[in-house]
Amino acid sequence: MKPFIVKVIHPGDARGWIALGCYSLVLVVFGMIAADQSLLDQDAFLILATAIVITGWNGGPVGWAYQATKGGGEAAESNARIAEEAATAKVNLDNPRKVQIDQPESDPIPVTETKK
Repeated sequence: MKPFIVKVIHPGDARGWIALGCYSLVLVVFGMIAADQSLLDQDAFLILATAIVITGWNGGPVGWAYQATKGGGEAAESNARIAEEAATAKVNLDNPRKVQIDQPESDPIPVTETKK
């Protein structure tokens, strides 16, 4: 006879933990019903159980978790790094760079001079 092996699940990211938590919450509700059938006679429990199992308490976090992809999180981290590098970049005002604008003479760029 083979030994009974129990594998422990280690979700790799937040989405896995959210899914595991929502699944276990549904199992708790079903376990409560299996343990005490008189709970089905109480309207408060039925409302709460319906909210957990079917509607937003379970569907909301799962929907959010699976819409927020890993790529979106990586892109946000990349954008934050770029913004931080731009914020800490030093600008040399003593040696400004020249800018060349290629604009047709028939459509000039309006320029207003200001005095300092």
